[in-house]
Amino acid sequence: MLDLKHYTKQAKRMSLDSLKYAVSDIKECWRVNPEFEQGKTEYSKKLWAEWDAYTVEIQNRRKV
Repeated sequence: MLDLKHYTKQAKRMSLDSLKYAVSDIKECWRVNPEFEQGKTEYSKKLWAEWDAYTVEIQNRRKV
């Protein structure tokens, strides 16, 4: 949960373009390394925390 708080805080400081790039980079990482999408390793948990924080921030900005 600590990672999600960290990435949520970080997402608020990032530009929309940076957020979109990070999300596309995570998707590409999952495509190339499908085992990371399963969320079993520490690195895959980090990716999921980033994904959650960045996609929520993108959605919140679209509401405005």
